[in-house]
Amino acid sequence: MEKKSTIDELKKLLNPFIKEHPMKKDSVYAEDVESLIRFAEAFHVEEELLTTVKANPNGVFWDFLKVIPEGLLPEDDGEDLLDDDDE
Repeated sequence: MEKKSTIDELKKLLNPFIKEHPMKKDSVYAEDVESLIRFAEAFHVEEELLTTVKANPNGVFWDFLKVIPEGLLPEDDGEDLLDDDDE
């Protein structure tokens, strides 16, 4: 149940970042928030993301991506990437 409340809290804290900006690259859409949360879940860093968002409530949304590790998802061994090369 704790994971669900973490996700709910992330949504509540991140939704105010959803805005259209004059510079398109600075716009944040609902899909961006959902994707960030899904990546945090996939990499098991949702608690770290929550801590970061709470510490930076007036931060730049795109800076929160730094919490997500680079590379393949933990359960992804890259096999499907190799399969695409065979076609």
